[in-house]
Amino acid sequence: MPISRDGYLGPYVQLQLVRIYTLVDEPELALDQLEPLLRAPFYLSPGWLRIDPTFDPLRSNPRFQELVEKVKAHAAKEHGVKEVTPELAAKVTAAIHSR
Repeated sequence: MPISRDGYLGPYVQLQLVRIYTLVDEPELALDQLEPLLRAPFYLSPGWLRIDPTFDPLRSNPRFQELVEKVKAHAAKEHGVKEVTPELAAKVTAAIHSR
């Protein structure tokens, strides 16, 4: 079910398509599905894309790298963050662990 028809399950189904296309060595089809998914309210983030092994085969793809950079820039602009320094990362980590 596409995101346009189901905002709750649609992103999950689309992520599964990304995974399938990646597994069958169709990186362009995977990226076609990933690009709109990164614009939807969903848990994928630049950090998640960096650590999830699902995306290992895509990481060297220039289009994937460009998508990640776009998402990072958008998130930084939206939240007023110019650069994620080690100090800022430590503060965020501490805040998360203090809950």
